[in-house]
This record gives sequence, C-alpha cells and structure tokens, in this order.
Amino acid sequence: MTKTEPKPHAPTLAEMRSQLGVSQRALARALNVSPRTVFRWEHDLNRMHPVYTLKLQRMLDALLKNRHTDAREPVEPVNG
Repeated sequence: MTKTEPKPHAPTLAEMRSQLGVSQRALARALNVSPRTVFRWEHDLNRMHPVYTLKLQRMLDALLKNRHTDAREPVEPVNG
C-alpha cells in the first residue's frame, strides 16, 4: 500500500465568505438569491448554477483588486 499525498484543499464557499467577512445574507443580496440558497450551496444541498459561479468570481476578483478597502463593507451586486 503506497501512501498518497493529500490533495490541496480548495476553500469552500463558506470559508471564502468567512475570510472576506461577508455574511450569507450579504452574499445572497450581492448575487440576487435568497440566503437559503447560499446556505444550500455551502452545505452541498444544491449545486451553484454556472451563472452564479461567474458572478461570484467577478465579485471576488473585484474584492481582491480593492484589498486596501475594508472587506467588511457592504458587498455591491454584480451585474453580469
């Protein structure tokens, strides 16, 4: 039996959201979905539609570009 190296850990949606200091409600509002939908994504009860994956990526890219601002400020909706 050979020992395999562990796969790199990909952060979950909940981990990313937490690190950014964004609530489920704020993320839901930014993506124009219900907080329950965000909960279901975070608990693998539903899969995120590609449209929302793209919106989330755009939002995260914008947040990372503006790292000098406080990530705890309200998250603005992403058009797209």
